[in-house]
Amino acid sequence: MSRQDDGAVIAVVASMPTLAYRLFRSYLCVKIKAKKASKEFYRTLLANGLPKREAKALRDEYGAGMSMTSLIREFAFKSR
Repeated sequence: MSRQDDGAVIAVVASMPTLAYRLFRSYLCVKIKAKKASKEFYRTLLANGLPKREAKALRDEYGAGMSMTSLIREFAFKSR
C-alpha cells in the first residue's frame, strides 16, 4: 500500500463512528414514526368498527415491517 492509500483507509475508518451514529439515529426516527403510524392505524380501525382482536392483529402485522431483523433480511436478500 502506498501512503496515499493509507491516508484513504484512515479517513474511512475515522468516519465510521459518525456514520454508525447517523445510521442508528435515522433508524430510530423511522421506528418512532412507524410506531406512531401503527397506533393511528389501530385507532382508525377501531373507529371504523373493527373488533379489537382483529385490529390488534392488523396493527401488529402493519408494524412488524420495521423490526431490525426484518430490515436486515430484506436488505441482504434484495441486494443479491
